Amino acid sequence: RNADVVCLYWVNGGFVRPEDLSALYQPLVWRLSDIWPFSGGCHYSGSCERFVEECGCCPQLANRGAEDYSRRLWKRKALTWKDLDLTIVAPSQWIADLAARSSLFRNRRIEIIATGVDTTVFHPMDRMAVRAALGLPTWRRIIACGAPAVATDPRKGWTEFAAALQLAVQRGHGH
Repeated sequence: RNADVVCLYWVNGGFVRPEDLSALYQPLVWRLSDIWPFSGGCHYSGSCERFVEECGCCPQLANRGAEDYSRRLWKRKALTWKDLDLTIVAPSQWIADLAARSSLFRNRRIEIIATGVDTTVFHPMDRMAVRAALGLPTWRRIIACGAPAVATDPRKGWTEFAAALQLAVQRGHGH
């Protein structure tokens, strides 16, 4: 109650209902992790752009009518969000552009602030010492790629990564 501003991070219907935010009278700064705040419920919409209007007919739902769950949730958000003192923070230009196109956030202030990294934990170290500590060879090139479902989720770029590695090998840049 005494806060000057409330910062939201990853909020969705499993933690906080949209209507719960109307109880906050302080200015809100909402850092986007995905598109849930400005969609009818999806975290990633794929090729669907229904969030630009009012959702509904959701391709991710079994019941895809105009007044499906995505439209009903979108309406709840629209009703609640309209009275909020809300600033949107996007960690990338990509999600900032999506938010700016969305029907729920297109008239909101949107700022891009890259996700920070704790440089006391993540910092350059002696490459050979790290390889020795991890039991990795010191005489080979090492390229790492990681993400949840990296090889099966097309958004993660595994196909492109594998093609780039193959091209490097073909050009004699390692094996």
